[in-house]
Amino acid sequence: MKFPKIDPVPLDGPEKKNSDNDISGRHSSDKDFSEGDFSEGQAPKADTSPGKVAGIIAEYNPIHDGHIYHLEKTREMSKADFVVAVMSGYFTQRGAPAVLGKWERARAAVDAGVDLVLEMPFMYACSSAEYFARGGVGVLAGLGCTDYISFGSECGDISILQKAASIFVDETEDYRAALKEALSEGKSFPAAREEAFASALENSYPTLKPSEKQQLLEVIRQPNNILGIEYIKALELLKNGGFDYGGFEYGRFADGGFVYGGFGGCGEGSHGEVADPLCVDIKPITVKRKGGGHHTTASELRAGMDIDQSGFFALVRGAVLRCSVSELEQIASAGEGLGNKLKKEIRMSKDIEDLIKRVKSRRYTETRICRLLTQTLIGLKKLDLTGAPSLYARVLGLNEKGAELLRYIKKKESARIPVITNINKDVFGSEDERFSAGSSLRKSIDRDILAGDLYNLAFGFDLYSNSDYVAGPYIKK
Repeated sequence: MKFPKIDPVPLDGPEKKNSDNDISGRHSSDKDFSEGDFSEGQAPKADTSPGKVAGIIAEYNPIHDGHIYHLEKTREMSKADFVVAVMSGYFTQRGAPAVLGKWERARAAVDAGVDLVLEMPFMYACSSAEYFARGGVGVLAGLGCTDYISFGSECGDISILQKAASIFVDETEDYRAALKEALSEGKSFPAAREEAFASALENSYPTLKPSEKQQLLEVIRQPNNILGIEYIKALELLKNGGFDYGGFEYGRFADGGFVYGGFGGCGEGSHGEVADPLCVDIKPITVKRKGGGHHTTASELRAGMDIDQSGFFALVRGAVLRCSVSELEQIASAGEGLGNKLKKEIRMSKDIEDLIKRVKSRRYTETRICRLLTQTLIGLKKLDLTGAPSLYARVLGLNEKGAELLRYIKKKESARIPVITNINKDVFGSEDERFSAGSSLRKSIDRDILAGDLYNLAFGFDLYSNSDYVAGPYIKK
């Protein structure tokens, strides 16, 4: 994989020091910017309300001018004083390795105008659209100070997206029956869900006009619309009693005792208030994507990069070979028969693309297979996505305004999830029982660290300097 790397600066340790001529912008942990030691007199003290906060859920893989357009429109539409982005780490929602590491992409986002970049835990970042949305929305809501969630969409009409989301959330009998039938016929989940949605429109919503039904059907066929719908669904689930994690309440850890408080915004009229438990007051807004080639797409940028995935394929191949069929069937994106199919094809495949093509079928899409392979490499199982939500806000990058917002969150204790600025101090040096060995949070953080190590190993980057134990957030002064 050939692309520029920025030498990271260690969080701790005597072997590597932060020098005056360091260009990375990463800072060691002896300066805790959340405590106000960002730089002398540059950012106001966080004793008063900081203003409105808009959240974005993104991958920035890599960042391009379409993302910049979305960022600018988000500020314009929301009148937000701060923009926070929750960004995937080393692997994307589709399961592919990111074209740049998380620290480099966080730096690019901050340089582009994002005030604070937080990492989405791997277990959500490399999962279905539904869990990707739950992870992103959960982190933003968990800060306790988010007023808006902004996302791009093909339709650009929030009311249509909200209507589509409500139909999915309702899950009428017609919807469930049609979904079950389509899946039994061997159709992929996206295709089966579209059929079920059409059936629900036809049989359960007689007051909708034919033109409205057709419009809704067209909306759910576009990828950014689909993600937007999932964000709205996640918000509604939070408002109406929380996410369903296999019988566990959203916010209640399986290992006991800790329940998130209310999620309240920090905009005017809500500062310092605690809403009802499991209740959010976050408004979704959408930015319509422009057509006509106004920007280079991420896929076009990726196509121009010389990316060698042979190291990644070797690691994936080793992971599949080590697993038994029954172990493969327990991986989060596994389905009936996929374990046997993977074991059969792994020795005959010449590269990662060949393996995906060999395993994919009418029922299992290329995206699902790609995600399955990465989940197998990291060891993410179905069981990991049930029970505890495993949410935390890990800082990857920030500017002075982002530091101000962090200080406000810490001073007002608004966050309902842990905020991590230094993994060694905040996690491994903490006495917080939520981070104890074997807890759901600790397992999730361990997966994030493993994902980084294996990514760097696969693409030939230095394991020490790029390790999550060593590298620190990018700080733009």
